[in-house]
Amino acid sequence: MFARPLVETTIRATSSHPKERNDCVVIATALAFGIPYDEAFDLMGLYGRTAGKGTPRDTSQKAWISLYVKCKKRVVKHSFPAVKGKKRMNVLEFCKTHSVGTFITKQAGHMATVIDGKVHDVAPFAWWHWERCVYTAFQILPI
Repeated sequence: MFARPLVETTIRATSSHPKERNDCVVIATALAFGIPYDEAFDLMGLYGRTAGKGTPRDTSQKAWISLYVKCKKRVVKHSFPAVKGKKRMNVLEFCKTHSVGTFITKQAGHMATVIDGKVHDVAPFAWWHWERCVYTAFQILPI
């Protein structure tokens, strides 16, 4: 059986926003691009994120474009559409099949970073997170 590969991050705890919630996009951005949480927090705010309220749809992708030059990284989008008669890609299956590289996965109501097949997210990462469908994965690559 494949173990659930979780690396709990404390990136928020060392920031100036340690009690922030609904910030999965901020955490995923900071971890995937290798920038401090506070920098990712401020960047998402520039593109419409409201503290404690989450990140509006498509805000993250607009913000990531601004990181292209600064971090010397590009984003490649991979979609996982539903196929009749087949199971959807879930987080656990994604980790098994993408054991190399850095990705930001988009599920229903959540984003998480997967680095070399391990989910990097804040605790608790509930059991049902592993069964969530991965709709899109954004691969972070050097330029």
